[in-house]
Amino acid sequence: MSAGVRVAFVLWAKQELQYFVSVFSGQVFVTKYNLSAVAECVTEATCYCSQVLTSISVHLQIQYNIRLFKSSQTAI
Repeated sequence: MSAGVRVAFVLWAKQELQYFVSVFSGQVFVTKYNLSAVAECVTEATCYCSQVLTSISVHLQIQYNIRLFKSSQTAI
């Protein structure tokens, strides 16, 4: 696979991750769920994203964590 294709894939994956966190945050942090339900949702999403990103050798976990943290700070 050429370097250009790899770069394009990583950029696409980053954009999709941004979209996912945006939608996920809107569902979890905007509504009035109790804290334990929010924690369970965040834990499940984090584990799943980590598994998927690792399985395709794309290391965007830090991007996911940063975006999710910003969303949670805004909600608080």
